Amino acid sequence: MKTFIKKILHPTRRFIINLKNSIKSIYFRTESLLRLVKPLKIEKNHLTFKVGKTCNEGFGWWTNNYPTWENHTFEIFDKFLNKEMIFFDIGTFSGHTTLYAAQKVKSVFGVDLDPMAYKACLHNIKINKYKNVQIEHTALANKSGETFIDEGTIGSSGCHMSKNGSVKVDSKTIEELMSIWNINKCDFIKMDIEGGEENCLPAMKKFFETYKPILFLSVHKHLGAKPQTIVDSTIHYEYVYDSKYENVKDTLYETIMSRGSGHSLQDYLFTNKPVKFDSR
Repeated sequence: MKTFIKKILHPTRRFIINLKNSIKSIYFRTESLLRLVKPLKIEKNHLTFKVGKTCNEGFGWWTNNYPTWENHTFEIFDKFLNKEMIFFDIGTFSGHTTLYAAQKVKSVFGVDLDPMAYKACLHNIKINKYKNVQIEHTALANKSGETFIDEGTIGSSGCHMSKNGSVKVDSKTIEELMSIWNINKCDFIKMDIEGGEENCLPAMKKFFETYKPILFLSVHKHLGAKPQTIVDSTIHYEYVYDSKYENVKDTLYETIMSRGSGHSLQDYLFTNKPVKFDSR
């Protein structure tokens, strides 16, 4: 009898699961089409902008999570960014930091290797009518050419360079990008590229020494970024502040090694001048 009941209920459960998944898929597709016509209005720290296209995070994430997402990152932006600055956004995703920074600086230049993220960010730039933002679909790397990403990570916040990836993506050096953008100045770099810093940072030592930009770096040691690479590549910086606003310049290697993964633990601000933060 139990076996008989299970045989009856099994396809019923499967039907319900499939129905739920279908409804969810229809909802996301419908909302995506809706937002192309009527973009979502987002507010963060008294700045507002529109979002009309997303990656896998979806519009619900922008409504429910973005207002309090990575508060430390935006505290840094609010403290340092100004209308005279050239801002590099290395790892734009759907525009999480690009759309915000565009209202605070003179110009934003960005890159993302994820084709879905690039298209979403480009769309969001256009609907906000930003004239001071230019982005490229490319990976920032130690040499120009090509790299690869895993198809399964496209559209996710974890998309990164992969030796075993099946999707080919262009790669460019920081010098080539500056030539494409026709600029000879950089004041602030936000870099969050899921371990790609291990590849590109060593080739940027001369760049850091020459242009002396403030660098806000997310270190992903769980994705291959080595503490020694970070230390060696940023040797020209005199100060390194962690998310608690403590100067860890002299203990950067040990700090990276001893802490877990995550933005609250592995975000670092590199500067050439001492910074006075509000007491906390």
